[in-house]
Amino acid sequence: MAVTTNAVNLRYLDMASPRIKFILVGVTRIKDHDFAANRHGVIDASAMLNGLQKYKNQGRVPGHHDVLYLTTALDMETKQDRTVVGLANFAAACRSAAVGEGEDTPHTYNGVNTMAHELAHTLGSPHDQTPECPWAKGYLMSYVDGGLNKFKLSPCSERSIRNYVRHQSEDCIRVQSSRNYNREYRKFPGQSVRAQY
Repeated sequence: MAVTTNAVNLRYLDMASPRIKFILVGVTRIKDHDFAANRHGVIDASAMLNGLQKYKNQGRVPGHHDVLYLTTALDMETKQDRTVVGLANFAAACRSAAVGEGEDTPHTYNGVNTMAHELAHTLGSPHDQTPECPWAKGYLMSYVDGGLNKFKLSPCSERSIRNYVRHQSEDCIRVQSSRNYNREYRKFPGQSVRAQY
């Protein structure tokens, strides 16, 4: 997960004033808790997000975190969208609703963009749908493949995140956890993937 988080941070490198950097402060593996019904390997993403929020608010996740993010190898869907790969509560970082989730196939890092996208939602960034930042440009907050754009935030997303962070307390902005897995595991995808024969 530290390698994934390091890769997510690459999507935020151009962001300044404030600089955004996600720190992995803990990993919890949950085997015996169903946040949502698993129907033949498919999970209701909305129900799972609500269950995750409830689980978090019951104090069942140790440590201090600004956002709790669940990664799953199972397929997700909602009643409106059978192709959803991630979901997060909007403008929720540092609040009781600060949860997000996304699909990721183990050892592939294909969930990096999903995690970066969903974390941007928790920081108050909507999808790119304005004349200044159109959906078709394919930045991180669009589902369109915009080439190199898909690996970075649009100016509109940066502005939304700046506005959200500006209104947060010092407790939200200051690092409060003594644990930082990113510092211990400095690798990026590609440095740890090996061919399997």
